[in-house]
Amino acid sequence: MTFKTIASIFKSIKSIAVVILIFFVILAVRGGVNAFFFKMNPEIDRSVCSEVANIKSAFVAYDDRELKKTLKQLLEDADKRHDQRYKDLLAKIKKQDEEIEGIGQINAELIQRAKKPQPSDHEYKIGTDDKNARATVSVMSKDTEGDEFPVGWAQYRPNMDKKVSWRTGTYKTGLQVNVIETQTKDDKYKQHIDVYATSAATDKGYHPLKVNDINWTRKKRSEKEWMWNPRLAFTGAVLESDVMPGLDLSLWSYGRTKGDMDWRFFGIGIGASSDDWWGYFFPVEYNVAHHIPLVENIFMGPFIGFSADEQELKWGVGASVPF
Repeated sequence: MTFKTIASIFKSIKSIAVVILIFFVILAVRGGVNAFFFKMNPEIDRSVCSEVANIKSAFVAYDDRELKKTLKQLLEDADKRHDQRYKDLLAKIKKQDEEIEGIGQINAELIQRAKKPQPSDHEYKIGTDDKNARATVSVMSKDTEGDEFPVGWAQYRPNMDKKVSWRTGTYKTGLQVNVIETQTKDDKYKQHIDVYATSAATDKGYHPLKVNDINWTRKKRSEKEWMWNPRLAFTGAVLESDVMPGLDLSLWSYGRTKGDMDWRFFGIGIGASSDDWWGYFFPVEYNVAHHIPLVENIFMGPFIGFSADEQELKWGVGASVPF
């Protein structure tokens, strides 16, 4: 294989890389990349990260597949309970052209404080010494569908010492809160919240509860901005007929945070090919990894290199991974 043939191959690779770069830049400018590519975010630790006075905190998972899985499970659980409300809610969300942004689930439980008492007919023997004489009543609550469920009980034993004549307890009752967050066409956010109690003491098993009010406030999403952000990166570049790995430093970036960058600007670096040393510069690089599954940061952009051996400038395309 002659040198001219090798040079032609590298020029073809460079041309293809330029076309790919232009393609991603056009998609980024037009804002249509999310619909064109499926982005799978890195796995987030879902475990509880802290607890203060039983206030529990957990990381938020940004994962499209996990969101779909959670929604599917929510619907399956509702079907098992013969609960039509979630299907009706999703139909309403679709009709109003809203997009589901997130689902939150909170599970709590009212711990059973004492064993369930033996049932009684509310009659006891008056004037006798029967220690088993007792009257038992259950404290009932009512759900939004009008069905009652027990939350506690009280028992009176008239022939026992006054200190122990009264016994009370609570039934094991769960509390489930489901939150579905949607985004409207005019970029407003809405929360759909369902709260219900679970009880093993009833045939129904679940009991929707009244939600009196919703007050949901959060920090405004950070806007993308220019920032002074010196970042080192490993780089691979194709400069005409040469392939060169290198190490560079960019000075500015544009994005939401210093780690979440869309663009890198004004990078300088050094690299080496098989028989030469290079100094190189790039004016701008774009983060194409926003649209590629399984990766976080891969930047591509035009490169200008200076050969120490040939003492001449060459241009090409490079890809960088900041660290």
